Amino acid sequence: MMNSPPPAERRRFPRSRVLLAGKICYGDQQTISIDCTVRGLSPIGATVRILATQALPAQFILMLVASGVAHEARVVWRRGEFLGLSLGEAKDLKGPVDDRLKAVRRLWVAVAPL
Repeated sequence: MMNSPPPAERRRFPRSRVLLAGKICYGDQQTISIDCTVRGLSPIGATVRILATQALPAQFILMLVASGVAHEARVVWRRGEFLGLSLGEAKDLKGPVDDRLKAVRRLWVAVAPL
């Protein structure tokens, strides 16, 4: 039996394997948040792990807790507790933010490591 070659990588940027704490923020003024674990990351995408039963909207804000960065995120695929996300431009939560990210910044200030 011949081994078939691995499937071709379709991503423009390979995802680095990581283990980072994240928060998914959504709802009116991004005031609803759930914990997630970021398992893969590239400049334009991420793989995150959440509770398999958690319902989510198709678009939300992904906050990376340790770095204080937030991204607009869109769900591209979901397999059980894993989500593949398309990420927008990184927004730094350490400085001033636009109105859409104010609640996310307040949450980051409350949970960020010192």
